[in-house]
Amino acid sequence: MKNTFAHEILLVNTFVVALIISAISNYSISSYVIKGGVSLTLLTLVFYDAKLKNIALKGLTGSRNFTFFVSLLACLVILPAITLVYSVNPAFGLQKLLYLIISTLPILISFYYLVHTRTEQRIKIFFISILISGLISSVYVIINNPFQHLSFYKFSTNNWSHVVFGRFIGTVYFITMLLLLTSKFKTRTILFGLCLIIFGYAIYITGSRTIIIASLFLTMTACAITLAKKISLPFNYIILLCGLSFTFSLIHILPVTDKNQVERIDKIVKTPNDQIQKDGSLQARWHAWEIALEMIKAKPITGMGLGGYNQFWGQDDIAKILKYPHNVLLEFWVEFGIPGLLLFFYLLFVIYKNAYKAGWQFVLFVSFGLILAVVSKDIGCNVMLWMGLAGEAKVTHD
Repeated sequence: MKNTFAHEILLVNTFVVALIISAISNYSISSYVIKGGVSLTLLTLVFYDAKLKNIALKGLTGSRNFTFFVSLLACLVILPAITLVYSVNPAFGLQKLLYLIISTLPILISFYYLVHTRTEQRIKIFFISILISGLISSVYVIINNPFQHLSFYKFSTNNWSHVVFGRFIGTVYFITMLLLLTSKFKTRTILFGLCLIIFGYAIYITGSRTIIIASLFLTMTACAITLAKKISLPFNYIILLCGLSFTFSLIHILPVTDKNQVERIDKIVKTPNDQIQKDGSLQARWHAWEIALEMIKAKPITGMGLGGYNQFWGQDDIAKILKYPHNVLLEFWVEFGIPGLLLFFYLLFVIYKNAYKAGWQFVLFVSFGLILAVVSKDIGCNVMLWMGLAGEAKVTHD
């Protein structure tokens, strides 16, 4: 029994680590080694877990749900692989394909197993692990402030602010917010509220504007849903409001002092069209999307092939610098053409269909992943969105 419990802790925490490092996208040898090592460990633990608990993998993998799931993963790999034949940058395309195989697929397969063999013990371990990991990450972010936002794709902890830490802490904030709203116990609700303050301030410190906006938007959406469904107690809303108020007060009392971070945060409310030209990050994104649309016009049917966005477009080097358009929809279309666009919308349909069956919490979870996917990272790094392909993942709490 003790061995089973210890293994469960190791399995869940390895999955959490894999989820954290999935956001690394610098395509360096060190990142391949780290991702490959964690994925191998994760899959080994999954097989050992099945053996330890006498779970019939044949029964699990022989189901229609698993067959359909595998077919979706195959499409996610086979179509990009086919486009390597005519890719304008097959070397980089091969790197992206390798990332999908050694990192994205193992996480999704493991998530499928964890969800479809879940127990109350595993769910509790997951929530405790995610909270502890989030608190440790938040403390590190606060201590290591300020982060460097102006360098690209360097394998450095200082450059992980909104790439790794921002995304992960944002995810933990989101999960904690849902736990707070649906909790039936006052002590836990207060605990979740205190954690929310730390996570909220840490997100602010990272300077990840997408995470900040997505977190606030989905918090309001979750409140609206729980009010409509009459799920939450008045006490829950009071604690949430107090937590958010205290977080904003903390930001006002202890603001970031780094000039670049101050500008990034200020432009959340000051940036429509007239400010884009004054914001390097937004200007780069906007220009990257414009170049992607030009490439699509040039090859709308077949696309540029996997990795094909990473090229000099005339005299413009933005695509070469950014490597991918930082928009998963544009990436599917610009690199895989019309078949890629159709595949993306079909995968999105399946994701939301599965999420709807699982419950409103999971609908919001994949929506969080979608928001991140349309403004940052590439196909292989947006694991949160693709987790919706695993099927039913009902949220259980308290």
